[in-house]
Amino acid sequence: MTGRRPLLGWTTALLATSLVWTGCAGPATEAPSPAVEAPATTTPNNHDPSGMTPNELFRLAAKQYQKLFDIMASVETDGGALQLPDEAHQYAMDPAFGAINDMYREMYFRGEKYLIKPELEITAIGTWDPSAGPSDAITAIRTCEAAGGGTLLTSDGSVLRDEGIYMASRRGYFKIDPADGQLKVFVLNGEGVKTCPIS
Repeated sequence: MTGRRPLLGWTTALLATSLVWTGCAGPATEAPSPAVEAPATTTPNNHDPSGMTPNELFRLAAKQYQKLFDIMASVETDGGALQLPDEAHQYAMDPAFGAINDMYREMYFRGEKYLIKPELEITAIGTWDPSAGPSDAITAIRTCEAAGGGTLLTSDGSVLRDEGIYMASRRGYFKIDPADGQLKVFVLNGEGVKTCPIS
């Protein structure tokens, strides 16, 4: 990946099955609470997602994505990593997990570092039609995310990303991981936007 990336600290990786959009930049501390677009329901747990209602699945997916987002933010602001933390396996599975892991490994080997670390927040999480994605998705979310204030440098000190403000929208598709029975994102895609598509 060369040249100016479309969003601050965010890159894309094309897989054979989907576009998996990865590479969040943001604070490694507590992330802001996103606005969630869905009717109120009981708070689900992640013990048996197969028995949940569509509304409960959505809320669990939003919770899972927020936790993954926090991990990606921490790894990116550290300049990538050889391997994602083991904890990330609780929230993502292949092909999304592999694409995220590969992106941060590449960032690490390229020697990209933040001179000024960016701030990133999920400004909204809304429902999305899982049938718009892979046939085995059982729930889906879309997000609005904003990033700004960060300066990303190449290994030779050139500015790759300035401290401008950028916005993006993502769509995440979730299914139950047969390895542990947990709901996880397995396809994650998105693009830069000028305004949030979630009302």
